[in-house]
Amino acid sequence: MKNTFLLLVAIFATLALTATNYTSVIDGDWDDPNNWDPIGVPNVTNSAAWPGDNVIIEHAITYYGSLSTRKESSIEIRNGGGLSVTGTLDIANSNPSSFNLLSGGLLSVGNLTVSTCCNTVSLNGTVITTDFSFPGSKAVTIGGQMIVNGNFNGGTNSQINFTSGSLTVAGNTTLGGSLNVTVDGGAQLDFGDLTITGNADVIGVNNGGAIGFNTLTMSNSSTTIQCVNNNCNYNSTTGPPPNPLDLITGAQVLPVELLDFQAALKEDIALLNWTTATETDNDYFLLEHSADGKNFTTIGTIPGVGNSNTPVNYEYTHDKMASGNNYYRLWQYDYDGSSSMLGLRQLRTQSSTFTVAGISPNPGVAGQSLRLDMPANIDRTQMHLVNSNGQSWSLPFADGAQQVTLPAQLPSGMYYLRVQYSGQSQTIPVAIIGNR
Repeated sequence: MKNTFLLLVAIFATLALTATNYTSVIDGDWDDPNNWDPIGVPNVTNSAAWPGDNVIIEHAITYYGSLSTRKESSIEIRNGGGLSVTGTLDIANSNPSSFNLLSGGLLSVGNLTVSTCCNTVSLNGTVITTDFSFPGSKAVTIGGQMIVNGNFNGGTNSQINFTSGSLTVAGNTTLGGSLNVTVDGGAQLDFGDLTITGNADVIGVNNGGAIGFNTLTMSNSSTTIQCVNNNCNYNSTTGPPPNPLDLITGAQVLPVELLDFQAALKEDIALLNWTTATETDNDYFLLEHSADGKNFTTIGTIPGVGNSNTPVNYEYTHDKMASGNNYYRLWQYDYDGSSSMLGLRQLRTQSSTFTVAGISPNPGVAGQSLRLDMPANIDRTQMHLVNSNGQSWSLPFADGAQQVTLPAQLPSGMYYLRVQYSGQSQTIPVAIIGNR
């Protein structure tokens, strides 16, 4: 009997130490068990002794609040998938954990932190964040498009590898001591107001790339910006490099030096403005728009002035914005057809027009429909019914619909209808007359 008891304890202990592999099956809330296969809620925040779960995201998944990944968990966002975290995402796993954003994937977070980091962090899709901080001690690979609407703190004693793509920082960038930033594959980095301290290095390797900045502060001679094969070497003693700097040749990047690129929202219209400092053989600019940060369509072409050594201002108005997030990409084309991306900006349409003013009938009847007093032009809306015990039902809801059908087998009682749309959430109490 004692041996049987010990065997059962060992079996349950083994089960407790086993991670679950989750894959998204539909767009929706991270905390909705019906959005995953197998049914359940992935746990990547576990701080206990056993490992966290392994998560594959192939749909648009939203996590409401702040998310900190820990204890050997893994997250992979695949082409066509997206993870939106309304608060801070802190990638703070232990080995052998991983966080991989694949090409064609989207990561949109309030703030992004990579701390005490993991075995692998690769960001090869599109990343949108307010602030980006990197106090971790492991290398991070960035090969996609990253836009930081606030500040970028590169931390110290680690390495950030830009293998391709672009980085745009609207605010301040700080690169601390013993931090190594490598730029390869023609990556285009715009650091905003850049401060490099200690013995931090920015180094171009192989295919090099380019770096740009609004202002540059270099603390001492051990702080360096180097081109490929050390063909150029800048520090506080030799003086600042040209801006923007071609990390292959050491020359200023041509043909367009961009001073500013701004996107502002006026009612439901996007006002896009950019200014060039210089232009050489600049044929035209191309603007693209996307509602998901992945699939872009051209919305306009704007002729360049060709050649100029004085600032030139450009503007464009886009009046066909999508509900929620909108992304704008600016490209420049030479007369010979070569092109480069100059920046990526994000706008969000005003949310004040979205509200559920009421539901009827109230009380509702299990198995019958509730009518919702809400705008009819809203898409990607999700409905959940929750009881007082926290049990949740996902309710099918078609885009543009104004009614939802209640589950047939519900006991009578008080429930809460949770309506989620574009990062917003509204909860409405509703009494239900049940069939059991």
